[in-house]
Amino acid sequence: MLTYTAPGAFDVVLNLYTSFGYFDDPEDNLRVLRNAWESLAPGGQLLVDVMGKEVLAGWIGRPQAVDLPDGSYVVQRDTVLDSWRRLRTDWTLVHGDSARTASLTSWLYSADELQTLFEKAGFTGVDCFGGFDGAGYDHRSQRLIVRGRRP
Repeated sequence: MLTYTAPGAFDVVLNLYTSFGYFDDPEDNLRVLRNAWESLAPGGQLLVDVMGKEVLAGWIGRPQAVDLPDGSYVVQRDTVLDSWRRLRTDWTLVHGDSARTASLTSWLYSADELQTLFEKAGFTGVDCFGGFDGAGYDHRSQRLIVRGRRP
C-alpha cells in the first residue's frame, strides 16, 4: 500500500474493514491514497471502509468482552488520543491465570476529513456512505464508506 503501484492497472481498488490509517506518519496515509489513484485506470474507483469519527464518538470508552469456546475471553478497550486524531485499541486475552495484551494505534477520520484527503490525492466525485447499501452517512451509521473516482 505504501510503496506498491501498478499504473492504470485496476478499475476498482478496495480498502475494507478499517484497513486504512495505520501508518504513524499521516503523510504516509495520504501516500496510500495517491498510490491507489495512480494504480487506477481513468474512471476507476477507490472504496475505503473505516469506522468514522462521528460514529465512534457514540460508543467509545465502553470495553467489549468476547467469550471464547475454550473458556478464555478477550477484552477490547478503545482509547481516544491526541484530541480525537488517533485511536489506540488494546486487546487482552485472558486464559486461566495468564493475560496477554496487544495494542494497535490508528488515525481517526471524520467524513469531511477523509473526503478532503481523497481530494488531496487527486480523486473527484468523492461520496460518503453509511454502509455498503449506499445509505447516507450520519451519526447512526455503522461504517464510513468513502468512494472517489480517478478522472
